[in-house]
Amino acid sequence: NKYTRKKAYDLIKKYIQIKFQINKKVKLFANKHFKQSFIIGVHYRGTDKRIEVRRVSYDEVVEQINKEISNLNSKPYKIFIATDEQEFIDYLSQLFPDKVCYYENAIRSKGNFAPIHYNANHPPFKVGEDALIDCLLLSKANLLIRTASNLSDWSTYFNPHMPVIKLN
Repeated sequence: NKYTRKKAYDLIKKYIQIKFQINKKVKLFANKHFKQSFIIGVHYRGTDKRIEVRRVSYDEVVEQINKEISNLNSKPYKIFIATDEQEFIDYLSQLFPDKVCYYENAIRSKGNFAPIHYNANHPPFKVGEDALIDCLLLSKANLLIRTASNLSDWSTYFNPHMPVIKLN
């Protein structure tokens, strides 16, 4: 609900300060990819999330993206993807060539459902930083299409007025 999101936003503004280095990465990415386009943010929480909630198929996400694109009346757009599954990025990149962007430096799961945040081979700070950057970039979207996840919930606290479409 937007009231709760606005209240969270007010608390964040009052008590939380994002480190300069993180904000710099977010601003550089947004300046490069988000200018002069309607940004459709897509957060697809895959890997182990299927244990907690129904797994949304890639095609369900694509169907919703296409619906939103048709509502844009030929306005220029980009699709920003935040996900823990490299296969999801690859799939959308094939369907929407030159429209997809994502934070390329993020660690992602490849070819399995192993969550990156449980993998001892990935430095915890890097995993957390990647998640925060994706969250902040999602908050800069004009519209958010999302699956169940705390990360995309938090992106709405950084931007309480952003329209959100929940897929599960």
